[in-house]
Amino acid sequence: GEAIKYNQLVSVHLIYTDTKNWCLGANEGISPCDCTETNTAAANYCSLNDVAKIMRSSEWTRSGMTVASPDPTLVFEPVRGMMIAADLSTNHNVTLESDNGNWSLRIDVEATGRFRICSPVAAKAVPGYPAC
Repeated sequence: GEAIKYNQLVSVHLIYTDTKNWCLGANEGISPCDCTETNTAAANYCSLNDVAKIMRSSEWTRSGMTVASPDPTLVFEPVRGMMIAADLSTNHNVTLESDNGNWSLRIDVEATGRFRICSPVAAKAVPGYPAC
């Protein structure tokens, strides 16, 4: 949606160390930004139209994340919002799980740019989300 909204290529870049140490950022163009960068004047700061677009694990202290995406950078084109410059034969996904392990959600990103949120494990299903 952001690529279409701003009518430009948008890159989403993930830096993943482990379930408790990660960040995700978005910026204009194909080159990935650095979601660990805190200097808003830096060329590699993650922003769209001068608005910060960063999520950090430190902001999500009650959940963890695992990644099953083969590519840490996804690029979306502005006409239809589809992915480019990625392995388009593979769905990219991340799984979020609560600290207590009772709840789990998976976010799938398809080549068409479509996002789907679902519960990957029946025993950890989040009410309101379909099974994967």
